[in-house]
Amino acid sequence: MFDSNLMFRTTGNLTVSESCGPLTVYGTGIKGMAVKIIIPSANLADSVLPVLYTSSDATTYYVLAKYIDGAVLCTGGKELYLPFVIPKGEKRYLKLELSVSLNSTTGVFGACRAGVVLGGGADIDRTVSWSL
Repeated sequence: MFDSNLMFRTTGNLTVSESCGPLTVYGTGIKGMAVKIIIPSANLADSVLPVLYTSSDATTYYVLAKYIDGAVLCTGGKELYLPFVIPKGEKRYLKLELSVSLNSTTGVFGACRAGVVLGGGADIDRTVSWSL
């Protein structure tokens, strides 16, 4: 589930590489957060490489997370997660870069959506856990 205040991208077909943001985040929970990217469709062999950047001053950005397998073939649609953790109370700016590689003449990934979600893709529960 997305929070409308934490969205990088909400509408429009993704046809070229984009830099989205910045969003402001004040730390994360213990299990962290993630950027969830929904790509509804793509042509054969078209790919996307999502990279998440962070900054403390909104001017100089550093890589915070990158999709582990590199560029992702998106034929038929994909749902991707970029988990991340920021120490509690720290104000950080986040930018998402979607690097598009088109191997077809009509590359369109559909109306992609991307935003920050809780849990980093991990199970979310409200039970007490003492394990490290």
